Amino acid sequence: MGTRSCGTGGGKCMIANGICLMGGCFALNEDLSLADGYWPGEYTDIPTSPSSVGLYEHDVVPVGVDMADCRVYTRQVAYANYASFFFVFQNDMAVCNCYVAQSASGPVLEVATNASTLGRVYVSSFPIEVEFCTDENGARCIRPGIQLRPFSWDSALPGARLRLLDARQGKKDFYISCGKWGHKWYLLPMRSVLNTKAVFDFEESVLIEL
Repeated sequence: MGTRSCGTGGGKCMIANGICLMGGCFALNEDLSLADGYWPGEYTDIPTSPSSVGLYEHDVVPVGVDMADCRVYTRQVAYANYASFFFVFQNDMAVCNCYVAQSASGPVLEVATNASTLGRVYVSSFPIEVEFCTDENGARCIRPGIQLRPFSWDSALPGARLRLLDARQGKKDFYISCGKWGHKWYLLPMRSVLNTKAVFDFEESVLIEL
């Protein structure tokens, strides 16, 4: 596998040269000796950041993508402060956005769309387990329970910033993100022999060290 683009965020491609087989991913040094080996784990904790940082994202969704071909599923757990789970932009507007914000009464889970809809659940305390999914029928959080009607996506225009994983001020654990939105991905948490944390996109063969 060669070096791949990891978007414009703060993540980096760990493997410049390597091989993937038997469910594992093996990083190689320039002399082809083994640098480290990674395997999928149940989850990995995401490092905090003073501001929003895209750890894995695509800068552009190509023209010609129909909403009927778009779907997303992710499971993550937030433990403190701010957290984001997924968003995609078009026309300088968030088409769909799922995140944890703060209010005077405590943390609040919100799902916002460009159809002028906002789903909101006030949560008494952390942790907040989120199972979020979206498709042509709308956006919904299976946990703790938000459902919104379908939103607008113009297949004649390109999309901008499809963010699959990011870091913010809040602590969170990442379990899985998979889907298709002009790009196809299957992102899982990874652990190495040396206990290095990473995520690996099995569709794009991209490994990002955390």
